Amino acid sequence: MLGIGFGLFAELIGMHMILGAYLAGLFFCEEVASNELINKVKDRLYGIAYSFLGPIFFISPGFHIIFGVFTTTGILLLIALVGLCIFSQIISAGGMAKLEKFSNLESLTV
Repeated sequence: MLGIGFGLFAELIGMHMILGAYLAGLFFCEEVASNELINKVKDRLYGIAYSFLGPIFFISPGFHIIFGVFTTTGILLLIALVGLCIFSQIISAGGMAKLEKFSNLESLTV
């Protein structure tokens, strides 16, 4: 509840909600709260956080996409960036997997 409250307050003053929730998380640490309280909160809120609130957090930035940038030049830039990202991942992660003696298919999968 503290995280949601701080997040809503951050939205109210013009910042992104995640900054407020992050700030609330800084207050809820082992130096401030007891280990017993932290364990109780983790036990009770783990399912809610990972099955309900987590997806909402990752979906919410998608609602802020402005599709007007996808003109002809924008599409070409997007395709180039996605291609560069895929190529870079194959070279970096796949290359390291290959150095660790993975097969070609396993390296590509990584």
